[in-house]
Amino acid sequence: MKSTLLAWDLWRDELRSRIVPVVGDLGLPGLGIETTACHVLSENIDTIYHCGTSMNHLETYMMAKAVNVGSCSELLDFSTHGRNGLLNCISTLGSAVREVR
Repeated sequence: MKSTLLAWDLWRDELRSRIVPVVGDLGLPGLGIETTACHVLSENIDTIYHCGTSMNHLETYMMAKAVNVGSCSELLDFSTHGRNGLLNCISTLGSAVREVR
């Protein structure tokens, strides 16, 4: 991740502590994140950048739906619990920002 941000002149050492990657699986319910961890995250995260996708032109819609649609639905549910914040969905077609209140 750091190398990509450096390539685009976006890396800032002073902001390093604010970037916290969360390992999960976009195709699983709850994004593959353990329930307790999910609750802790929902109380502490103020901004989500979602740019994960299944990008394979040989996939059918049904094959890609869990990752491409389901993950957005899961993140919308997640972002309405806990703290108010921003959900940034980045797609190959564009991006959208939703402030959750």
